[in-house]
Amino acid sequence: MKKSRSELNPAERDRRSAPTLPSDAGSLTSGSGGNELVELKKLADTIRALSDARNYRARKVCRSIGAVSNEELQDLRRQHDVAVTNWNDQWNYFCVGLTLYADFIGFSKRLESGLQSRFVKAGGLLKYCLDHSDSTDLRYAKKELEEVLNAISGETFNFSRDLQNLIRGKEQDAYSDPKEQITRANLDQISTFELLKGLFKPI
Repeated sequence: MKKSRSELNPAERDRRSAPTLPSDAGSLTSGSGGNELVELKKLADTIRALSDARNYRARKVCRSIGAVSNEELQDLRRQHDVAVTNWNDQWNYFCVGLTLYADFIGFSKRLESGLQSRFVKAGGLLKYCLDHSDSTDLRYAKKELEEVLNAISGETFNFSRDLQNLIRGKEQDAYSDPKEQITRANLDQISTFELLKGLFKPI
């Protein structure tokens, strides 16, 4: 019988409430028009989901230092390590995708100098907190880490918002300036997006 949320142990509840990764993340396909928009949307969703997950896991570990058993803390650390690995594993996908579809606005450089640099700083602070859990300076280190994680939340929001604005602009351009005519000869080569665009193009 399925357990209710109240019956779950803290680790199980935490796993169920964490941000989730899009199921089709981590792969790029070549194409143009609607295909590029699909890839850019998938890329934007993946960056946001993995950033939120890594932020969330770091925050959980930070707030649990000195507040939970060592076993629970180790479990939270393992979950954080998975979130870090997931982000790092997708890094090339992020850079290649942003270069292909959005680099003329500098999104890839912004990701590296903004989110990535802050994650590196947060990782160092988290390690310090874990290594100095008995130190009198712990609360100051945790406060600084929380501030960095808050900055990451803001940067993730701004980055995602600007990427979504770029996507909306590309969608408007695609509708107003179609790059190919739909004919019987090329019908099987046209994306669903292009077909819908042709069907609903204003007269």
